[in-house]
Amino acid sequence: MQAVPHLILRTEFGDRYFPLVGGYYWTIGRSSDSNFVLIDRWISRNHAMLQYMETGEFLSD
Repeated sequence: MQAVPHLILRTEFGDRYFPLVGGYYWTIGRSSDSNFVLIDRWISRNHAMLQYMETGEFLSD
């Protein structure tokens, strides 16, 4: 069985897993429009974007 690519956010309350499935790019931020919403004052509304490349690698912006 092939592992599902994912992000791990390590916090003082434990790890949060964010599976990277169902698309070719994912957004991270405080905005409710983000794929992964993080409620943290240090995170901007549109903080980052991850993109899956045809080479099998991930690009972050």
